[in-house]
Amino acid sequence: MKKHARIFSTLMIINLVLVPLFCHADQGDTATVEVKGKIFVQPPCHINNDKDIKYEFGQVVVSDVGTDKTKIVNDLKFVCDYSPTAQLFLTVTSPNVIPSITNAIAVNDSGLGIAFFNASYNDTEVEINSPIKITDGTIMSLTAQLINYKPGSELKTGAFSASAILETSFP
Repeated sequence: MKKHARIFSTLMIINLVLVPLFCHADQGDTATVEVKGKIFVQPPCHINNDKDIKYEFGQVVVSDVGTDKTKIVNDLKFVCDYSPTAQLFLTVTSPNVIPSITNAIAVNDSGLGIAFFNASYNDTEVEINSPIKITDGTIMSLTAQLINYKPGSELKTGAFSASAILETSFP
């Protein structure tokens, strides 16, 4: 009987110790879980340290249009935040693309245009409004060259200007 009494006493002590724990759990302890972060459509990328890219041709003789004398090369550095080794694409965009010459934009209707080439890859044509693969953190040499996209037509003399937008994106 003493043995049963000892077991009963032990069970009562365990019961008294565990009951508050279970009752406390029934009350529903809570803890706040905090979750923070940012979601990007794509990490911000910086072209040329966010500085404007200018191709200033100055005064050009009409007979030099389409020759190496009217080529300007700019080295562009690409760096993307939060993604030091990302693969990305560069797109030269413009609404003034010349349908028959896909790597050029029209400056005026007399035939003056600007063609773009990737000097880093053997002067391959950079098709306007089409992405080309770039590796983040590298430098790409982008060439702009004056062209006459209406051969046989006489180019107008005077000042000219044109613009295009460089956009980065991820695959």
